Amino acid sequence: MPRRLTVGAVVLGFACASPQRESPAPDLAVVRAQIDSVWTKYSAAAVAGDADAIARLYADSAYVVESGLPTIRGNTALRSVVKEVLGGVHFLESSIRPEMTELAGDRVLQFGAYRDVLQSTGKPAEVVVGRYAAVLVRDSTSAWRVSRLIAVADSTVPQIAKSK
Repeated sequence: MPRRLTVGAVVLGFACASPQRESPAPDLAVVRAQIDSVWTKYSAAAVAGDADAIARLYADSAYVVESGLPTIRGNTALRSVVKEVLGGVHFLESSIRPEMTELAGDRVLQFGAYRDVLQSTGKPAEVVVGRYAAVLVRDSTSAWRVSRLIAVADSTVPQIAKSK
């Protein structure tokens, strides 16, 4: 028994004496490019009218607050709301412009602006601009997913205008 204790003490001593190697800090430029890819996929899916592709960009526990919609909790509810919205509106254009991106541990906090050109059947195109705040997290495959999103129409810009 004393021998086991001695071997354990030696192993514990080496473990404590070994310098701790911290993971290198993520490269913010790489993370920004990865998040930009999420928004590019989002815009393409919106224009394509693909609610399932949009929902895949969100975490299972997504929490979304967006102008004109009820608060959305969870990916299943998100998919349902997006399908309903896309059933009545066609995205002619969609663009998202990040303005500030910060790493916070295993999360990314991002603020930015968006511009969508929407058209309902029989109505003129409508330009909607706004601002957003988003929290993105990595999923089990290391892909970034939108966890929290607040998107509000910008009241300082006219909301109805003809498409370019």
